Amino acid sequence: MAKSRKTSSNGKKRARVDIESAEARKFSGSDSEAFQTELLHQVAGALWVGSGKSEEQQIQAAKAAIEAIKNIGPRSELEGMLAAQMIATHKAAMECLRRAMIPDQT
Repeated sequence: MAKSRKTSSNGKKRARVDIESAEARKFSGSDSEAFQTELLHQVAGALWVGSGKSEEQQIQAAKAAIEAIKNIGPRSELEGMLAAQMIATHKAAMECLRRAMIPDQT
């Protein structure tokens, strides 16, 4: 199960989500701890949550991304990478669409 906690990095408070090994296998498609960690960091880095989001909202966004990848059900490292790209692409596309709907833009 994913657990959340606060950490400090470069003087900034950031949300942190810890994942147990069995859960990491479900979202990564791999038994390699190094691969699991790297994939998780890549997904977290691709999630733009904006500076106006609370820590709670940042944690929720990370947990939602992990759940989405788990539901895709990667069975190998390749599928894990593709699932991560799907989530990152979806997040980016939805943010672009949100911005496109802001009135009075050129």
